[in-house]
Amino acid sequence: MVLWHLRGATDDLRGLAVETRFGYALGLELDAELVLLHLQSNLETLVAYADRIESALLTHGWRRVGPPTSHTQESP
Repeated sequence: MVLWHLRGATDDLRGLAVETRFGYALGLELDAELVLLHLQSNLETLVAYADRIESALLTHGWRRVGPPTSHTQESP
């Protein structure tokens, strides 16, 4: 699941949430290359961590690509 997609001066960065057999992982993908995989046992904690990273990057001049992504999952 893509949490957010940002564009910097030269590259795009995506924050991804991935379910693993150990819990969840936050993946940071820079220009289509995975550069970080951070394991987390709880999805809510992972999303909060990803939100803090996104906020810091936006403060430093990165821009959102597309509309902000909702992290809440809809019920069927």
